Amino acid sequence: VKKEDKLINTFCLETGGLEHGTPIVQGIYNDLNLDFVNPTQEELEAVAAKFKIFLEANHKDKADSIYSKLMAILNG
Repeated sequence: VKKEDKLINTFCLETGGLEHGTPIVQGIYNDLNLDFVNPTQEELEAVAAKFKIFLEANHKDKADSIYSKLMAILNG
């Protein structure tokens, strides 16, 4: 499984499931004008930064925990 797939899957599952998270992910990728298929490490880091903003605004109680999981994926 590719790093970007793990990142997206983890974010979605931690924020209410694929049905809820996928539109958020699509919006972030569109806002950043990124390629879903072959993002660079830097682009994935930008996605993670946007995920963090979303998490802090919408899931304050578990934002740090989820963000730590996302960073472990990026740095793994």
